[in-house]
Amino acid sequence: MNHLKDTGENYFVHAAIALSYSLTLVALSVAALIHGIIPFVFVDTASNGVSALEERMEKRRLNNISPGLTD
Repeated sequence: MNHLKDTGENYFVHAAIALSYSLTLVALSVAALIHGIIPFVFVDTASNGVSALEERMEKRRLNNISPGLTD
C-alpha cells in the first residue's frame, strides 16, 4: 500500500479523511442541485465550498510531502 505510506497515514485515518471529502462533495452537490432549481438559493455555496475543499486538500498534500520530493 504505497499510497498510505506516501500520505503518512494508516488505513483508518486515510479512510476517515476520504469520507470527509466525499461527504463534503455530496453536500455541495445537493446545494448546486438546489441552486439550479432555485437560482437565488445557495448562490456561492458550491463554488466557495469546492475552493475551500481544494485548499484543504492541497494543504494536507504539502504537509505530507517528504523532504526532497519537492525538487
